[in-house]
Amino acid sequence: MHYGDLLKPKFLAFTSLLLLFIVGVACGGSAPAKPVIVEEGAAPTKPVIVEKEAIKEIENPVVEVIKEVPVVAPTAAPLAASENRGALMVPASSGKPKLGGIATCQAYSAPTFFDVHRGAGANDVLWDSPMYVGLVELNPETDDWLDVRGDLATSWEVSPDGLSYIFKLHPDAIFWDGEPITAEDVAYSLDRMVTPDEPRPRAGLIKPYYKDTEIIDPYTVKVNTNFVSAAFGGFLGSDFMKIYPKHTYAPAPDGKGLDPNKLENINGSGPFKLEKYKKDAFGEFRKFDGYWKYDSEGNQRPYLDGIDTHIILDRGTLEASVRARRIDFSCGGTRMELADTVALAKEIDGIDIYFDLPGGHRGFWLNTNQAPWNDVRVRRAVHLAIDRQEMIAAMNPIGSELPGTPMQPGSWFGKTEAEIAKLPGFRQPKDQDIAEAIKLMTEAGYGPDNPHKDTLRFRNVFVFPLQAPVIKAQLAKIFIELELEQMESAAGFAAWQRADASIALQGTSFTYFEADVVVNTLYMPKGGGVGGRNYPNFQPEQKVVDLANKQATELDRTKRAAILRELEDHLLEKMDTSWIGLYWGGHMRFAWDNIKNFHQAQSGQGELKFEHIWLDRN
Repeated sequence: MHYGDLLKPKFLAFTSLLLLFIVGVACGGSAPAKPVIVEEGAAPTKPVIVEKEAIKEIENPVVEVIKEVPVVAPTAAPLAASENRGALMVPASSGKPKLGGIATCQAYSAPTFFDVHRGAGANDVLWDSPMYVGLVELNPETDDWLDVRGDLATSWEVSPDGLSYIFKLHPDAIFWDGEPITAEDVAYSLDRMVTPDEPRPRAGLIKPYYKDTEIIDPYTVKVNTNFVSAAFGGFLGSDFMKIYPKHTYAPAPDGKGLDPNKLENINGSGPFKLEKYKKDAFGEFRKFDGYWKYDSEGNQRPYLDGIDTHIILDRGTLEASVRARRIDFSCGGTRMELADTVALAKEIDGIDIYFDLPGGHRGFWLNTNQAPWNDVRVRRAVHLAIDRQEMIAAMNPIGSELPGTPMQPGSWFGKTEAEIAKLPGFRQPKDQDIAEAIKLMTEAGYGPDNPHKDTLRFRNVFVFPLQAPVIKAQLAKIFIELELEQMESAAGFAAWQRADASIALQGTSFTYFEADVVVNTLYMPKGGGVGGRNYPNFQPEQKVVDLANKQATELDRTKRAAILRELEDHLLEKMDTSWIGLYWGGHMRFAWDNIKNFHQAQSGQGELKFEHIWLDRN
């Protein structure tokens, strides 16, 4: 295990606005695909055998801080033009791929949606991404988090004014039913991502930028944007931005009108078909024989014959499965805690850990459509009462966690940790904050004889079960008494989408980490592709919207950072949001060393097609 290398989070800083991105061109012919076969509820032919192990209750665990990590979040740039560079290349450092074999991976949850355009979280995209291709993708074969390469696109060029992108499509690309993927499908898919009044919490992030798509010829499209943006090209590389078959999903007369959220209807284009699936248990992905991508040695992708994906909820069972090497890697996030996984990797040779940047924001949302959360005094009291340092310490930290300010600390658009340490809600000791919070709650009509009683809901994944009792204890100090309600992950996500909670824990990773996506996801009202994590559709002051729009079109990073800091100051001073930030943290994935060409993604929601990895049991 290359422990010293693998525990280095990759934080990149860029001084130029224009970056050169490498495109990998997929070439070679393919045989027509067979229709997808789905057996829902069937039992796996080779189930993973796990050994049940009790979860140990540990009080006040002491966890070694691995490394103090300086955080410099990357600033994106307009997608630069790309040349056609020939066959898709496997990096020389990856070695010669071995073909075949079934790998096993662990998923932390069942999907809420099979329609990836409708998907909201990693639990959706880890199941959906292997079944489709995008126009471009974040390169999963490099440690450069901002390397965008072609997926369906073989090359592209940018108009002189920076407002349009002309993409050339691979002529051999086909859907599973054998129909070619054409410009019609690209235009249909991009338009579908921005469908008005349809929930698009992730795919809809392109709405503010996207204008329309022009079809130049069957294998050439011109994508037009509303303004030059540093974020648009990266968003297109998100695993949520998949190309759909117009002839299958579009309403008549253009298509069959089949619902892509029903597994039996899926007509994908990706390297793997989900041929068997049993909810909350397992899925069997098998190679699409008609996949058109080949590497420079003439090997067809994907290299694996399939991936058996197992949903393992119990942490003890999961650890036992990993120890016994019955799980090869984690597809997306894992239910194993970071500290436990690090300890396991130190103990056992051959397991590697891959950390992404601490670009996930952990916190909770308040339903501002109801009392008392519609009272700004109560929201500010909650913000003041939360002890972020205590929360981080309770989460088995690894040393890269950062205070939960609206913008990522230490990034080019966030405050320094020294500045944050002086702010109300973040300063230590907490005496002054608690005193001010009690005063605000008293003014709002609450006290020791008249506490507010409510229910804190949380999903049964990640660190949410650890966070809930800490929040309960902290808010009890300011006359807020909480009952705790744990929910199955997919059910919880569905409830949040309906704003079906009074107060609920949530975390959000960003499929492409850029300041614009932070602002649009958390702090903007719902609509136009933004506000995906603003579950109660809180309506902030117009100043929030104006500053958000202003920073989106500003290409000078210094000026843009000033706008974003002004926005952050407003959010903190006015509590003009339904979101209470706890801390910024990253995700991790693990893989045994028999999984080759495995790299860490920018976030837990990206680079999940797995066409590039192979299995070496020797």
